[in-house]
Amino acid sequence: MSVYSDISDSIRARIKSGEYKPGMMIDSLRKLAVKYKTSPEVIRLALDVLRKDGLIYSRHGKGNFVTENPVSFREVMVITPLDGHLYQDVVAHFISRFSEHPECRLLMEDIKINDNQVDHTYIERRSNELRRIINDRLLNGKLDAVFFDGSSRVCLSFLKEYIDKVKLFCFFDISQLVEVPCPSVSIDFFHGYYIGLHHLFDIGCKNIMVIGFPKNKEVYSFHSDLLDNTAINECEEAGVKLHLLHGLDPISDYLKQHPEIDGIFAHADVCFRMLMKQFHKLGKVPGKDIALVGFYNTPWAEMFNPTLTTVDVFPRKIVDEIIDMYFSEPPYKTFVKKIRPKLILGESSADFKQ
Repeated sequence: MSVYSDISDSIRARIKSGEYKPGMMIDSLRKLAVKYKTSPEVIRLALDVLRKDGLIYSRHGKGNFVTENPVSFREVMVITPLDGHLYQDVVAHFISRFSEHPECRLLMEDIKINDNQVDHTYIERRSNELRRIINDRLLNGKLDAVFFDGSSRVCLSFLKEYIDKVKLFCFFDISQLVEVPCPSVSIDFFHGYYIGLHHLFDIGCKNIMVIGFPKNKEVYSFHSDLLDNTAINECEEAGVKLHLLHGLDPISDYLKQHPEIDGIFAHADVCFRMLMKQFHKLGKVPGKDIALVGFYNTPWAEMFNPTLTTVDVFPRKIVDEIIDMYFSEPPYKTFVKKIRPKLILGESSADFKQ
């Protein structure tokens, strides 16, 4: 735990014990710095924490005072990646929704998701960091709920330790593989992959490449397993030849060897970032000679030229659903809620072979 957190907890205890009474001015920055043997800047950070918690307030030119009627609030923590097009939208919507609830203080915690390249050192370190943070907030008595990204199942399985200690809510739930039984919102991936593939069937594609996640024997990939089975079964029933690849490295060479491929369905929009540059060299015009379908409807879909047909998983709706679960009265009305994706038509397939 940081030095300023230790100091803020110490001052908090002095307020709770009555040593610092409501309305009383607390010691100056200089006196506190001497007492705690640190710099005034560290004291400033500690007081900022107490100010945000509603325990103290400042009077310009006079000092810091104990709040006479502290604002009652509860903390909610969100553990999710903070980077990436999809997650930035998720983070922004969590912030927007909780800004409507002044009784809640939102804590955001970053987590890396890369189940295809498992970094056990990172998992252990980050899991222990999050344990310490959660335990500290529970000791503070304010932490009411933890929202966590279910696709971070490798990193966040430790949360099952807190089932009886704090309210847990899972979003982007991947078939509950995180092993934390709690209210959750899931994407209906079967439906998403079904509509993506069938769109390519409907526009006349006969040789379809499906790009799945890189294979990793160490970690079970729900996406890869689902995509493999769905793609194989659906293409076989439609009489379409399937070219199934895992990862991006061999794709350009594979396309050179198989010029008959006239459709590509990828597990994420970002897969086409590299491929868009390759199609011209391969003599293929996206949307005319080859149809493209992505997944997640990230901003990449609009940024590509031509714009990308993609499967929208409605990340804002997922956030809305999980927050609504939190604000409903226990027992929660929904344990697992599934969001049905929708195909968003772009130029990469709209005029295929016309």
